[in-house]
Amino acid sequence: MAKNTEKAYPLLLEWMRSTPEIDDQMIWKKAALNQMVFVRDELCAYFLHVPVFVVSTHRSKSITLPVYKFELDNGIVAIMRENFYGWVVSLKSPFPISLPEDIVRSDGGDDISSCYCEGFSEDWCYPFYTKDCRMSTFRVSNNYKLFTLFYILNKLENPKEEEWNGVGSKSVAKIVIENEMKIHNDVCIYDVFSHTHSIAYGYDFCKEHNLETFVKRDEDEIEDFAKRIVMTDDLKKCFFKEMCHLMHGHIEEQRI
Repeated sequence: MAKNTEKAYPLLLEWMRSTPEIDDQMIWKKAALNQMVFVRDELCAYFLHVPVFVVSTHRSKSITLPVYKFELDNGIVAIMRENFYGWVVSLKSPFPISLPEDIVRSDGGDDISSCYCEGFSEDWCYPFYTKDCRMSTFRVSNNYKLFTLFYILNKLENPKEEEWNGVGSKSVAKIVIENEMKIHNDVCIYDVFSHTHSIAYGYDFCKEHNLETFVKRDEDEIEDFAKRIVMTDDLKKCFFKEMCHLMHGHIEEQRI
């Protein structure tokens, strides 16, 4: 995968838009697109509310496929790939976790060899553990089990999570937004800060604060978004979490 001169990996949406369309002659085209949409929308956007990045690629059935990376709100980081036969997942957690043994599996009790972690850096391949572990690489057989796994993991609380120190002002929020939009300049603000944006321009928030559910033509979009972010502590916390998740797409942050 070519080095990104902006010092960040692309969001999955950006990667899908910039990658040549899969030829209609490819039998596995629909399965490939379904895989990407499942991760982008069902798992990360609608359920976990976190951005997902493409940190590498691999090929299966002559199709180029993404290696995905994202971070849960509790600090657990996942890197994973699917080759039409199942998922390989590497997790790194800031606190000990136990994995459901009816969902995750190894290769006959052995660690997953790096040669079967297509697209992974050697640094992303860990020994297989299920009890009180902080790092583990394992297989998951299908999307249903993968979703269930992250449903379970997402409920875990990080006992060492640092206390939120806030986004103090509109100017700070504006700088963060501007910096991220310079990096992800081929997508919209709501693609980058999707969870915060959906709340800030949602019906309930706008009704409570007497705001429009859209940006007026004569207003600066970033300015308006930053102004809304600092109106409530809940929205500031949401923005702060999303900001932290986006840092995992910066190349210099890629050790998991």
